[in-house]
Amino acid sequence: MERILVAGSDSVAGGNFAAAWSSGATVSGVAWSRPVDIADVHSLGLAPTTAAAVEQLVREQAPDRIVCCGPVADSCWNAAEARLATPERFAAWAGVAQKLGLPFTYLSSDAVFTGPWLFHREQGSCYCNSHGARLLRTAESLVAEACPKALIVRSHVFGWSPQGPQGDALETMLESLRAGESVSRDYFRHATPILATDLANLLPACWAAKLDGLFHIAGAERVNPFRFACLVADEFRMAMSCVEPLEVSLDSRKAFGGGETSLQTRKVRKMVDLSVPLLREGLVRLREQMESGYRDRFQVTDVSTGRVLERAA
Repeated sequence: MERILVAGSDSVAGGNFAAAWSSGATVSGVAWSRPVDIADVHSLGLAPTTAAAVEQLVREQAPDRIVCCGPVADSCWNAAEARLATPERFAAWAGVAQKLGLPFTYLSSDAVFTGPWLFHREQGSCYCNSHGARLLRTAESLVAEACPKALIVRSHVFGWSPQGPQGDALETMLESLRAGESVSRDYFRHATPILATDLANLLPACWAAKLDGLFHIAGAERVNPFRFACLVADEFRMAMSCVEPLEVSLDSRKAFGGGETSLQTRKVRKMVDLSVPLLREGLVRLREQMESGYRDRFQVTDVSTGRVLERAA
């Protein structure tokens, strides 16, 4: 059975990757900022902060593969630039993988891009000029330099957060809709969202094909936050009338994740026999995950007390 080490298990992508792969592999996870417990996943606490400590941890765990979920390992619509860690931290993980001869996958973000170009290709240069977007591109470059055979994936992931409701994330929106409160979302930004577990199910095919370098793997549909919220409300049988359109300022449109970040996936689909899912398909699976108890696999630990925190039903 393959042993996978997930760095960033407290992110939306990392937590769902670990949960999805645990049925067919031995999975361990380390968190960037907040320890989480995931059923059937070995939690290793917080990730080390130096290259030497990372190497020691990897040698102790002896994984067959490392998957590193970068600083925006969920929808960039929910991300603040303040959450971005230094790019060198992720390069250290790539360097250890290179030194030990381990396959390395790094999850980046569509937030490197902006408009007016639609469906950005891997070689596209319509880059966002925000500080956060520049940090993301720096991280990609440092990872590729430290581990030339790394698989670098840009995406736009949504799903259940291992940390529960926070900020403008999916669960916070659902709580507001369930309470009959209005939810405001803009209709300017556009992206190609993909359910985290759907992306988790696509990555093994990329590994089997021994892909390396930069690839876009995202959903099949281009959508804005307002339309996305309407579709979520409809799928969870809540009032779509509670979702209100929000106008955004010109400055906001130029900010991190504030423009057109839709990704073209033709390159990976030509090289690997896979099809990217429709948004509605992902939302159906998201609802089924809540109804099946999948979401309850995530437990958050209070760092100060060590107690497991309850999440809203």
